[in-house]
Amino acid sequence: MNEATCTQAPPQGVLAATDLSEGAALAEARAARLAREQGCALVLLHVLAHDWLQALRDWMGPAVGGAERVLQQTEAALVQRAQALAAAYEVMVHPCLIEGHPVVQIIAMAQRLQPRCIVAGARGGNPLRRLLLGTTSERLLRKAVHPLLVVRTPAR
Repeated sequence: MNEATCTQAPPQGVLAATDLSEGAALAEARAARLAREQGCALVLLHVLAHDWLQALRDWMGPAVGGAERVLQQTEAALVQRAQALAAAYEVMVHPCLIEGHPVVQIIAMAQRLQPRCIVAGARGGNPLRRLLLGTTSERLLRKAVHPLLVVRTPAR
């Protein structure tokens, strides 16, 4: 899976941003329900923070391949979530894994796909980053021009 795969995702669907945390799973499920109700596809987007990944590459060196293992494991987890959502909600799910700054890449993907809405979890998996910088969803609220649904609780 690469960025070219992400650009093949159909436009006018639902874009779900995930960090693969438990909180994000709630948002993923809500996004899948929305996509099914709207009769459109779901793009499940995970952005690997480039600064973190580059630091791992620098620290471990190219010979060890630690960063590539992280990429492969993350891709496998994302594909597994996409398959589970597709089966549970009977919706077409396109997993998309890219590197970069999460907010910048989510906004860029939204500009390319022109989704009906962006769905994100209220809290991510990194409490220190949340304390220092705020959540990704808080930053998306300030920058996104597309409708944004921030999910805190399971859908009823």
